[in-house]
Amino acid sequence: MRLIDCHTHCFPDRIAAKAIQNLVTTYRVPAHSDGTVAGTRAYVAEMALQAAVILPVASRPHQVRSINDWAAGLKEEGIIAFGAAHPGLEGAGEEMERIAALGLRGIKLQATWGDYDPDDPAMAPIYRACAGRMVVYFHAGNEITPVSHVRATPERLARVLDRHPDLTAVAAHMGGYLEWEGVERLLLGRRNLYLDTSYCPPAVFPDARMLDFIRRHGADRVLFGTDFPFGHAREDLARLQGLGLTGEEVEMICHGNAERLLGTPL
Repeated sequence: MRLIDCHTHCFPDRIAAKAIQNLVTTYRVPAHSDGTVAGTRAYVAEMALQAAVILPVASRPHQVRSINDWAAGLKEEGIIAFGAAHPGLEGAGEEMERIAALGLRGIKLQATWGDYDPDDPAMAPIYRACAGRMVVYFHAGNEITPVSHVRATPERLARVLDRHPDLTAVAAHMGGYLEWEGVERLLLGRRNLYLDTSYCPPAVFPDARMLDFIRRHGADRVLFGTDFPFGHAREDLARLQGLGLTGEEVEMICHGNAERLLGTPL
């Protein structure tokens, strides 16, 4: 099985241990890696992945440029890096121009960590700069440890997509972790939106609902993702293969859609 994991995380070596410990403490979920790039490389080798897509996150504006410089240095076989963005960064639109020139395939937005709303007007320069050439990958919905104020709601993501019809977006966690009723109403079936399969445990998102979402949205716009190191392809691939999808649908989700989205065979 050709396989691309479209949703993984790692950190620069100097902060990886602290970052992983903070996330383990916050989410109360064990990690499958030490959070380093080397740990992600080992995962790629272990699972014989075609590629792991690394999605870095800037929780504060001052982090954006250094994260993007780090991500741009990760170009190697089996690793695809996205960049980061934050609406509080002065010249955020110009930074998107810079990371496009660096060859990054898109940006990851984690509005909960960054303390902003995806539909804030301050995000508009970022979306305009990405439209037509870079993918905008949203953390969508609530958190593994639920929060009272959800930033990336289906309502806000729908508003972004309506305002920016030329934007190509991915909503992680099948469109919105623990917000799936809103996903059904507002996001399923949108042609400029991909969903990823990352971190939707059967206890909160049963297999029957996963299959229903895939079929209603379209298997051609669903990406395989795990949220590694907090998920793992071994378990997630077995689940996907057991849902009752056709072989063609599984192939699209596991690699075909990602190859098309990222603009190159992998």
